Amino acid sequence: DVFSENIQEHIRNSEGRTRDLTEGLESLTDHIRNIVKKESDETGDFEMVHEHKENIIMKTENKNVDLCFTTSRDQRLIDVRKPVNVKECQVMVEM
Repeated sequence: DVFSENIQEHIRNSEGRTRDLTEGLESLTDHIRNIVKKESDETGDFEMVHEHKENIIMKTENKNVDLCFTTSRDQRLIDVRKPVNVKECQVMVEM
C-alpha cells in the first residue's frame, strides 16, 4: 500500500499544514483585534465630532432667536426656519 509506505511523509505534510493553519488563525485573530480597536477609536472620534456639531447648531439657533426680537414678522419666520433646515440636513447626513 502506497499510503503505509509514505506514512512518515504524510505525517510531516499534515503537521506542516496544521502549523500553517494555526499561524494563519493567530494572524487573523490579531487582525480582528486591530480592526475592533480601530473601530472603537473611530467611534470615539465620531461622538466628539457629533457633540461638537450639536454645540454649533445650538449657537446658530440662539443667534436666530436673538434676531427675532428686532426684525419683522416675515424675517422672524425665515429665521425660525433656518435651524429647522440645519437639523433636517444633519439627520439626513447621519443616516
